[in-house]
Amino acid sequence: MADCEKWYRKSFRRCLVDMHIPDWDSDYFLAKFDSGAYIEAMKTAGVDTAYFYCNSCTGLCNWPAKTGHMHKGLRGRDIVRELSEGLREAGINPVAYINIWSRDAALSHPDWQCIDQNDQPTLAFQWGQPGRYAECCMNSPYRDYVLSLVRELCADYDFIGLWVDMILWRIMCYCPHCRKRFHDETGYELPETVDWSDPVWRLWLKKREEWNENFFRDIISTAREYKPGLTVMCNSSYLPSYFMGESLDFFRLGEFIGGDFSMDRHSHSFECKLYNSVSANKPFEFLGSVMDPALNEHTIIKSPTHLRCLMGSTLLNNGRYGFIDAIDPSGTLNARVYQRMQGVYAFERRYEKYLRPEVDFLCDVGLYTNLESYITPACNGMHVKDAPAASRHQSDVYAMGAVLIENHIPFSVLTRYDLDRLEQFPVIVLENVLVLAEDEIRRLTEYTAAGGCLYVEGETAVYGTDGVQIPGGALRELLGAQINGTLGSKVTYIRPAAGHEALVPDCDDVHPLSVNAPQLRLTACGAEPLAYVTLPLVDPEDTSKFASAISDPPGQHTDFPALLSHVYGKGRVLLSAAQFAHMRKPEQNALFRRLMALLNPAPVLETNAPRAVELSVYRQPDDARYLLNALHFPAELPLDDEVFALHGIRVTLHIPETVTDIRALPDETAVPFERLPDGRIRFTLKPLDIFDMYALHY
Repeated sequence: MADCEKWYRKSFRRCLVDMHIPDWDSDYFLAKFDSGAYIEAMKTAGVDTAYFYCNSCTGLCNWPAKTGHMHKGLRGRDIVRELSEGLREAGINPVAYINIWSRDAALSHPDWQCIDQNDQPTLAFQWGQPGRYAECCMNSPYRDYVLSLVRELCADYDFIGLWVDMILWRIMCYCPHCRKRFHDETGYELPETVDWSDPVWRLWLKKREEWNENFFRDIISTAREYKPGLTVMCNSSYLPSYFMGESLDFFRLGEFIGGDFSMDRHSHSFECKLYNSVSANKPFEFLGSVMDPALNEHTIIKSPTHLRCLMGSTLLNNGRYGFIDAIDPSGTLNARVYQRMQGVYAFERRYEKYLRPEVDFLCDVGLYTNLESYITPACNGMHVKDAPAASRHQSDVYAMGAVLIENHIPFSVLTRYDLDRLEQFPVIVLENVLVLAEDEIRRLTEYTAAGGCLYVEGETAVYGTDGVQIPGGALRELLGAQINGTLGSKVTYIRPAAGHEALVPDCDDVHPLSVNAPQLRLTACGAEPLAYVTLPLVDPEDTSKFASAISDPPGQHTDFPALLSHVYGKGRVLLSAAQFAHMRKPEQNALFRRLMALLNPAPVLETNAPRAVELSVYRQPDDARYLLNALHFPAELPLDDEVFALHGIRVTLHIPETVTDIRALPDETAVPFERLPDGRIRFTLKPLDIFDMYALHY
């Protein structure tokens, strides 16, 4: 199995073809599947790794399985063998795909299904499409069923990787198997209501994570009984909601992290940065639907520009890109997809020789997140089935990522796996991180005392790991302030404190800076106020009167701080009562940039690029160079697929080493640059269409 080891470090162009096709019409469904045509399509696109389906969410198998039911439309053909052997002969890495969901198993064994709080099986409602999807519980005999499928595949077929899809719960499962296992292991009954301060509720969530991790471990160990060294990974396509049972430790069980997700450009880049942090090995993988906007649109293909933007966003974060196609019910493929991807991958090939699995990103900010903050205390007391799963922290940390991108502040997403390297970042941003454990608080305190800088927004550390609210917050000493709920309603204002007018120029007591949201109610305990909260003249919630029919003008000055600065040891903390993560106005963004400059007056990157451009810089020490990546990803892609090049983008970089030469890749043409008196370098990018890369040698 030597070829299984680390193949992903040398793979650049990947493809997964969805084959979620039933077999109720065996004369039509998959009847026209042609392994040779499939492999030729991969060759046309220039794919170097193909993830081929052994089964699908229907549960039907594409080989003569002893454990499950074979797809009738294949009429006994073993296309798993045809594809695994044919792909290898074509020089394409064969990776087997299996799906943990199984509609077929649910129909054959109804008692295996996951069941919601109202005793409804998933087949009756999953994803709002009754009859299409069924989720079987890993605590039922279905667990052994899955492991038997894995044994069959790994014992009888030749492939270098196993890609496992859907190891998660989409609901909080109340099936008899979960009830029994939870009671056997804890002595408790499953809780019926959400209560984040209830130890039994939290224990249930922890048990689900534990069960999920153990299931994946069993799949990995079963596969490696037959194929030692086999690369095993799972679909990790999102920061999970609490009910999915996925943990950071779960994500690290796979050889590397990868998955499919469909997001806007900011969230895509954020997710890539998260993958880069969490992945056990590098590089991470992004697989994106070739359909526009997602696979539910079967015949509309993303434009070449859109596909190049997604590919560029992945490369910018040092990931590896792959596309997902969906097979036609008859088993045929759309040739246009592979011709289009041929052009996209031809563009990507030009940069492959410059890519390395592991790099060192040059960043000004570390944006910290944890899954413990994915709590929803506002849902306490609600029936589990009725409680929304979305958490404020998830939406807020994505939003802060977008603000950093648009303001050209290079950042990495950090998790507890990065606690030992906080000192690499001039600024750590905590965006509504509701829960911080003792080790996280200790490391953040050590980081700041040693000279690091913290920027804090939202109700950070106001809940303990026990789900109980902490009066004043757990970071009172570090912040030099207490957080005591919120102030105002849908409109509030920020006015500068005396001596700090330059922070908010063009604003004063009469015309403070507007914030279309409440602000935190802060009490300074040693921190210096830089600005204060002003409320509207009339409470916007008071329907009996108003100060202006059109707006809610300011008029009530308060003594509550809007911005606080606290010196802690050798470091500094800025605490904002307003969440700039959700503000996009130029004046608001300008204030955010000034706050960042207070904490980090010598940023590694400055540019005049417009918001639609994202830049990243990372070091490749073995090559004695940095790579600068420039991506133009417009929020609105043009209908005619033509993106006008951007001219005159200047970049100023603070590189620790002495840069001797800059080359525009892949042509390696020399780029003139100037060296500033403070040691920084400045140069102008060539006209930027979608994606460009530069090598800075030292």
